[in-house]
Amino acid sequence: MSKRRGSHAVYSTELGRLCPQCQRAIAACVCGTDRPAGAGDGVVRIRRESKGRGGKAVTVIEGIPEHPDKLKLIC
Repeated sequence: MSKRRGSHAVYSTELGRLCPQCQRAIAACVCGTDRPAGAGDGVVRIRRESKGRGGKAVTVIEGIPEHPDKLKLIC
């Protein structure tokens, strides 16, 4: 089977997440340190919380990989 242009592995059950440039595991990436460090595990989570708010519910969003100043502008 020939390789398609622009197609590459994103995740391997053996290695976990793969670097898009060098196709190695993120921990063994050789692309350099110019890549921004991800906060957390890279998964955005949304949940509803009511603890400590007198029964009032709020929506909490975690894991958004943006700069805090940019998040204030979005919100």
